[in-house]
Amino acid sequence: MLAVTLAPAYAQQPTSAETDVALDDARKQIDAVQTGVADVTDDAELIRRRTTALDVQTKADAIAEALAPQLTSVQARLGELGPLAAGAKEAADVAAQRAQLEKSRVALDAQVKLARLLSVEGGQAAEQISGLRRSQFQARLGERRASVVGALFWREFRSDAPRDANRLMALGAELGAAAVATPYWVWIAIALAIVVLLALRLAIVRLILRLTATRVPPGRLRRSLLALALVMLATATPGLVAALITLGLNWGTPLASDTEAFMIGLVGMACFGGYIAGLGKALLSPFRSSWRLLPIPDLVALRMRWFPLVLAIVIVLAWVGERVPVMLNASLTITIAANAVVALVLGVTIGIAMLRAERMRRNALRDPETLIVPPRPFWLSLLMAATWLVFAVSFVSVLIGYVAFAGFVVKQVVWTLVVVCSGYLLSVLIEDGFTTLLTSPGKETKEGEDTKNDLASPRVRDQAAVLLSGLGRLFVLLFALVLLLAPFGEGPLELVHRADQLHNGLSIGEVQIRPGAVLQAVLVLFGSLLAVRIFKGWLQNRYLPTTTFDPGMQLSATTLFGYFGVVVSIALAMSAVGVGLERVAWVASALSVGIGFGLQAVVQNFVSGLILLAERPVKVGDWVSLGGVEGDILRINVRATEIQMGDRSTVIVPNSEFITKTVRNVTHSNPLGLVQIKLPMPLGTDAQKVRKLMQEAFEAHEDVLDTPAPSVALDGIDGSNLMFNASGFVSSPRAAYGVRSALLFDVLSRLNAEGMAMAKQNTTMLISAPLTGGLPGQPGLPVQTPQAVPPPPVGPGA
Repeated sequence: MLAVTLAPAYAQQPTSAETDVALDDARKQIDAVQTGVADVTDDAELIRRRTTALDVQTKADAIAEALAPQLTSVQARLGELGPLAAGAKEAADVAAQRAQLEKSRVALDAQVKLARLLSVEGGQAAEQISGLRRSQFQARLGERRASVVGALFWREFRSDAPRDANRLMALGAELGAAAVATPYWVWIAIALAIVVLLALRLAIVRLILRLTATRVPPGRLRRSLLALALVMLATATPGLVAALITLGLNWGTPLASDTEAFMIGLVGMACFGGYIAGLGKALLSPFRSSWRLLPIPDLVALRMRWFPLVLAIVIVLAWVGERVPVMLNASLTITIAANAVVALVLGVTIGIAMLRAERMRRNALRDPETLIVPPRPFWLSLLMAATWLVFAVSFVSVLIGYVAFAGFVVKQVVWTLVVVCSGYLLSVLIEDGFTTLLTSPGKETKEGEDTKNDLASPRVRDQAAVLLSGLGRLFVLLFALVLLLAPFGEGPLELVHRADQLHNGLSIGEVQIRPGAVLQAVLVLFGSLLAVRIFKGWLQNRYLPTTTFDPGMQLSATTLFGYFGVVVSIALAMSAVGVGLERVAWVASALSVGIGFGLQAVVQNFVSGLILLAERPVKVGDWVSLGGVEGDILRINVRATEIQMGDRSTVIVPNSEFITKTVRNVTHSNPLGLVQIKLPMPLGTDAQKVRKLMQEAFEAHEDVLDTPAPSVALDGIDGSNLMFNASGFVSSPRAAYGVRSALLFDVLSRLNAEGMAMAKQNTTMLISAPLTGGLPGQPGLPVQTPQAVPPPPVGPGA
C-alpha cells in the first residue's frame, strides 16, 4: 500500500484537452456529492459520497501537481524573453512565440487554480460528510426504542414478520435460482477446487513448519514468523472458498447489484473471520508450547483452542444478521431484534470464554499441596472487571431499549481484542526480527582490535537492533491506537485517503517535504555511506598497502576520505529531499554566533584535527612528547588525539594542543633510535682497549644497526677520569631503552673480564688524633686533623 500511495498519480503528462475533461468531470462529481447531502440518512450512501469526494480531491491534487512544473517552465521561458517595452516592436517570430507562451501560461494557470479549488471543495465535502456521519452515529447510539421484552415491541414484530419473511424468502429464491442456473460441472469443479485448496493448505502448513525450523536463524524469530505465516494462511483460505462460491452463483445468471454487493462483503468477512481464527490459534499454539508467543499455561491454551474459531464464526454470522435486514429494507423491529441478538451472542461468547479461561488458569496454577492459587496481575484484574462491566451495561441497554448502544459497546470489545492481539503479534515479530537479524554472531574480535568505528561490530549491531525495534513497535502502537479510535472518528476509508494524500507532502517555507523524497533521501544517505565504507575499506586494505606511504600516512588518507565521503553523502541526501545547500546558508549564518561562543573549542579542535591529517606534523604511530605526556599516537579523531603511554594507559589530548604548543616528535623525520652510553675510566686506563671493548659490544648486539655504524669517542678528561662516549642506532626509539640496558650489562661484563676498574671520585675522610698540649690547668683534648686516605678499590677485582 505504501508503494502504491507514494507512486506518481500520472505516469505521463496529460494534454490540455484531457485536463479540461478531467476537471469538468471532477466538477460534476463534486456537485453531485454536495446535492442534498444534509438530508441523507443512509450511512452507506454517505460513505459512497465521501469516497467520491476524496477521489476528486486526490485527482485534483494530482492534476495541480502535474501542471505546476509546466507552468513554471512557461513562466521561465517568458522571463527569458523579457518584458516588452512600451512602444517597442519586436520580431514577428519572437512576438508569435511570446503570444503562444502567454496563452499557454494563462491556460495552465487557470487549470491549476481550478484543480486546487476542486481539491479544497472535495476536502470540505468529505469533512462535511464525516461530520454528518458522526452526528448520525451519536444520534443512533443515544436513540431509545421499545424494549425487546415489552409487549409493544413484540406486537410490532408479529405484524412486520410476514412481510420481512417474504423478502427473506425472495432473497433465498434468488440465490437458489442462481445456483440452479450454474451448470453442475461448474459446481463439481468448484467443489474439487475447494478440496484441493484445503489439501494444499495442510501441505503449506507442513512446509512452513519445516522451513521455519531449518531455514530461519535460531531464535525467537522462528516462532513469530511461523505465527505470521499461519495467520496469513488462515486469512486467505476461507476468503478463497467464499470467492469460489460467489463465482459459482454468478456463473449462470448474474446476481442483482445488492445481492452481489452482499456476496462480495461476505467474502471480505470470511477473510476477517479466518484472520481472527488464525490469529487466536497462532497466539495460543495449543499443541506446540515451545512455539507459543503468549505466556500462558499449557492447560489454558489447550482448553481454549475452541474460542478463536467459535468467535470467528459468531462474528461472520453477526455481520450477516446485521447486513441482511439492511439489504432487504426490513422493518425497524426486525433490525432491532437482529442487533439485540448480535449483542447478546457476542457478549455471551466472550463471557463464557473468560469464565473458562479463569477456571483453567486456577487449575493449572493451583499448588497441589496448599491448594493456593496465585492472584492475577492487577492490570489483568482491572481489565477483566472493566469487560464484565461493559457486558452488564450492554445487557441492561438491550433490556431498556438502547439496542444500538449495546451492540456498539460489545462490538467495540471484540474490535479491541482483535486490534490488541494483532498489535502484539506485530510487535513480537518486529522485535524478534531485528534482534535475530542484526545481532547475529559475526566475526570474533581479537583482543586490542579497534571496533569503535566498525559498522559490523556487535555493539553497533545491538544498538541498531534496539533502536529499529523500538521505532517499529512505536509505529505499531500508534497505528493500533488509530484503529481503536476509528469507530469514534475516521474509519478505514479515511485512513487510506490520509495515506494516499501523503505524496503531496508537507510545506515548510519554500521546501516541500514529501514522504517519497524523505524515503529517497534516506536510501541515498545509507547507500552513499555504504559506498564510502566499502571504498574506504578498499583503500585501507587493498590500494594503500601497495603504495610507498607509511602506515601513518595510509591511515590519515583513509580518515580524510571518510570525512569527505560523509560530507558528500549528507549533501546528496539533502538534495534528494529537496533541500539544496544554498537553502541552509541562513542556518549556518544563524548558528555562527553560537559557534563563535559555545562551540568555539569544538570547532577549533575539529579544524586542528584536519590540519594534523593534512600537514602531518604528527601522525599515527609517532612517538611524541607534549606537556609532560609522552607516548605513541594511536588515533587522530575529529576532536582529540589518543596517545598511549608507556604503562599502556591512554591519554586524550585535544587537537589544538598540537597546533598551538611545542611538540617533541621523536619519530617525525627519522624513525631510528639513538643508544648512547657514557663511561668514566681512570687516567691510567688503556684508552684504545676500552674503545675496542665498547665497539665490540655495540657491534655484537643484534638490534644495533650496521648503518649508521656504531662509534666510540673520547669526550675529554674530567678531573682524573677519561670520559668515553659510545653511540649506536636501533630501528625504533622505543627499543633504545632496552638495548641500552643490555649494552651496559655487556660492557661491564667485558671490563670485568679484562680486569679493568672504572674511575671513582676521591673521598676525603677526617681521622681523630690526640692533642699533646692544652690550655693551662686543663687536660689534653683530641683535635681533628685532616688526612688524605686513598679510596677503596672499585671495579673489577676490588
